[in-house]
Amino acid sequence: MDRARKWSVLLGAVLGGMAAGASQADQAQGAPPSGATQGGATQASASRGSSGAGSSANIADQIDASLTERSQRAPLTFSVTPFLGFRFGGTFEDSNTGSHVSLNNHGSFALALDLSPDGNASQYELFYSRESTSLGAHAPVPTDVVVEYLQIGGTAEFENAVPPVRPYLIGAVGGTLLDAGAGNRQTSFSASIGVGVRYDLEHHLALRMEARGYFTLLNSSSSVFCSSGASGGVCTIHARGSSFVQADILAGLSYSF
Repeated sequence: MDRARKWSVLLGAVLGGMAAGASQADQAQGAPPSGATQGGATQASASRGSSGAGSSANIADQIDASLTERSQRAPLTFSVTPFLGFRFGGTFEDSNTGSHVSLNNHGSFALALDLSPDGNASQYELFYSRESTSLGAHAPVPTDVVVEYLQIGGTAEFENAVPPVRPYLIGAVGGTLLDAGAGNRQTSFSASIGVGVRYDLEHHLALRMEARGYFTLLNSSSSVFCSSGASGGVCTIHARGSSFVQADILAGLSYSF
């Protein structure tokens, strides 16, 4: 009986050892070699690294594209341009005598303040111009006259303009002040049109030359250019007509910032 028990114990130990050996063999066949495992891990890591590098490169490209777009987008630009010029024209018809009296041609100066949303290709402009002159030889009474224009408008470059030479068109509306002294002033509606050219000297500086024409509406029965004579107030001209036309040739230096 003891011998049978010993054989059964021995048989169980043998069967258990065989089962354990089979299990280890199965695991050895299913598991990849250690070198292959390390290689697979390395390839996976490299793949993840390559994917991460590609993602970073895409982000960098997007940032560069955004910066390039912003740099190509023209900034808001302000510019100041003082002008020196020469003005001519300005004729009145006296309703009392039927004669024509003109202002003497004279030097002028002007100032333009510009705002550009697209790098000076077009501008919104506030324009002021002044001329100190006098009535011509046919005036009944010698009279000094100041003519001032204050207008708002803008400029627009020609589509085929190529730097550094950039021609442009001018248009503006506003008011005209005729001042003959002695408290006699007249303000009327006016408009102007013209052409000009910019010559870029460097990034912030440009030379501007312009030709502007001014058209002022007057009352058909207005009395202008009154002065004080020996017998009191004397109106030099009782104007007849509805318009007063002048022109300016201007040259200036524009600074942009």
